[in-house]
Amino acid sequence: MYSDSRLPIIWLSLIARSYPVRRCDSTHQQPPPIPTPRPYRLLPLLLLLLLLLPISSYGQQPADATEGTDNGSSTADESAADRLPLPTPERREQIIADALQLWPNLAPDAVSLQADTTFIALYREEMVGRPQGGVLLLPDLESNPAGELIATLRQQLPEHGWHTLALQLPLGDEAVTYPAQLEALLDPALRRAEAGLNFLQAQGVFNNVVIGYGFGALVATQLAQQQPQKIQGLVVIGMPGYREPERLDAALQLAQVSQPILDIYGEQDLFSVLDSTHRRAAMARRARVIPGSKPPHPAAHPRNSPKQPPAYRQQLIGGADHSYLGFGDQLLRRVKGWLQRHTAGMKVTG
Repeated sequence: MYSDSRLPIIWLSLIARSYPVRRCDSTHQQPPPIPTPRPYRLLPLLLLLLLLLPISSYGQQPADATEGTDNGSSTADESAADRLPLPTPERREQIIADALQLWPNLAPDAVSLQADTTFIALYREEMVGRPQGGVLLLPDLESNPAGELIATLRQQLPEHGWHTLALQLPLGDEAVTYPAQLEALLDPALRRAEAGLNFLQAQGVFNNVVIGYGFGALVATQLAQQQPQKIQGLVVIGMPGYREPERLDAALQLAQVSQPILDIYGEQDLFSVLDSTHRRAAMARRARVIPGSKPPHPAAHPRNSPKQPPAYRQQLIGGADHSYLGFGDQLLRRVKGWLQRHTAGMKVTG
């Protein structure tokens, strides 16, 4: 499992802290009674059970090389028979939505949005009185708006003047395989991203940047292509890429984005991310060179260089894998610095 791998541990620790420790000492012959638990304290267990279900990573190579042989087919059939079925996508989304809406620290930020169906999102306004713009956050495959990496950006960027909106993207029917089922999820996810962008604008926030993580990066890139007037910048984190189908070709899709781009990946990221790293950078930079001119210096500021195309910047986070666990502060600094340099406080009207 590659998404939010530390969340079950975090939720278990939160549950443990919610109950008093029973102690016996010389003044108590019997331990004090334990208060009746409040219902919301059990909600993380629902998400824990959900996240512990077997969900395979779209970025890893298949481990079983016996496919197509008699023994391999028999083993696959037995494995499929023994595997617990996943709840339906609708049921899993409802479990997540219920937990987010009732969890005390998240409930004030929970909003319901409408695309193909009603879905949950977490919205937080900027907290410093100097609004810089809005950030639309799109999580990874089979993740949620409270996933750890997204949560770091969602909670911290408002302290630097950014409104944030983190969305729940559609979930797959089964453990999603690559690349055909990923493509099938793109359009419904894109419609949710458009609904999120419309929500930000309805709040009077028009200087908007979209940040996508994993599968969310593919969705964010398509949104930036389709809404060039409404999105002023694109950040992709751990973006997977395939040569086909075309919509999952990360390098080709980034080359069609006209806004400034920050492309972040981990040193130990998924194969599908690392395999397309150099091609993403080459195609994105080539697409931004004005014919007859020199390529822009990577540090060139687009506002100070009006004749240069918007900047593309690729950054490696050494030691990080696809979860970026332990690297949240470093990731936040890089994203915050890039936002301040390229998009903060831009004058954009509806």
